[in-house]
Amino acid sequence: MNVFDLLRDINIGHSYEIITTWHGVPVRIKLKVKWVSLQDRFVSFDFSGCKFKRAFAEEKVYIKLGEIYIECDIFSNIRDELVLVANSVSSPPPIIMREFVRVEPAENKPVFVSFCIENECISSVKAVDISERGIGVLLPKQEVEKLLSILGADSKEAYHNRISLIIEIPGENPIEAIGELKNIISKEEGVYFRLGFRLDLKPSDLKKLRNYIINRQREILDKLRTL
Repeated sequence: MNVFDLLRDINIGHSYEIITTWHGVPVRIKLKVKWVSLQDRFVSFDFSGCKFKRAFAEEKVYIKLGEIYIECDIFSNIRDELVLVANSVSSPPPIIMREFVRVEPAENKPVFVSFCIENECISSVKAVDISERGIGVLLPKQEVEKLLSILGADSKEAYHNRISLIIEIPGENPIEAIGELKNIISKEEGVYFRLGFRLDLKPSDLKKLRNYIINRQREILDKLRTL
């Protein structure tokens, strides 16, 4: 089944679940279909009364049709109409499959991460996102190359090293964690790289982190409702 087959099955006047993210937090709402253009692959939704309009700006959007998803880009989000461009049939999006909610720290209340690999130390770098079991940091290309050189960039084991991390979350004493390097993703045309770590925490520190994530998720959604 392709995109055009799915678009033909969409019923005008019916409501469908639309999924996106805002600062890492999943946003799931139901919107009523206004019209569908098969030729242009457009799907128009009634946006009036939606409290989360600002969430539909830049991130990918998914339309849920039963157990199937359509990955979309936003064509227009003006006033009371959201128009999506259907790109492809998709498996369940990552935001649905994640075991734990991931949030982006507030700019004015950052989360800092520090760690050392042999003699190369990274001190108080800002986390770009965090969950109960993972954290991501953004580093310049030169720093990443140094770290990989120490770890052994040509070895598969480079991506499974366990590294001691110090995590500073707002309002709490620093948290000690063991981070397993899971992925390295190029950002901003290769100028920066995101390093993703899987976290292993003591129960007491996990509780602190869980409380932070719950509160940050609430902050993000409360802010979104006011925009």
